[in-house]
Amino acid sequence: INDLLLSYKIDSYKLGLLTAHEAFHSIVSMGFQQSLKKDIDFKNSEFNLLYFLQNISEEGIADLIDKPFLLHKNSPLYNETKALVENDESLSITYINKIDSLLKSALINVNSLNEYKSFAQLANIYGQNGGHIPGRFMGLRIKEGGMLENHISYVQNPISFFLCYNT
Repeated sequence: INDLLLSYKIDSYKLGLLTAHEAFHSIVSMGFQQSLKKDIDFKNSEFNLLYFLQNISEEGIADLIDKPFLLHKNSPLYNETKALVENDESLSITYINKIDSLLKSALINVNSLNEYKSFAQLANIYGQNGGHIPGRFMGLRIKEGGMLENHISYVQNPISFFLCYNT
């Protein structure tokens, strides 16, 4: 959730920080969209899963842009950001395990995805805050593991994000 006052506070602290986060989404989303087949069925359960994985991937990298700055003690949004990331690790691990189970189930029987009728359903069961959780945790682990540069080359591909995280 963003508002004008929040945007002002962020830009007063680090000019362009919020814009950089959002610009990343714009650029990567366009690359992702362009990589899709022209006749893709956007209501297909397999596409919903791919799109959900894309959101996790995008948020995971976009949060590497702004969250480290916003978590500095001198940030005007330190308390709000600190509260936002509270329990990230435990929540993320739970969601990652659930996503792993979902992917294994879909591998065995792709029809198992049919119970999820929408992107929102997947997002509400297997993630939180639009994919920020578990994306933020995964992105940080990718960076700490030295795999960020590997993923950046394929940043529009959400599977790259998950492969880099697994590595």
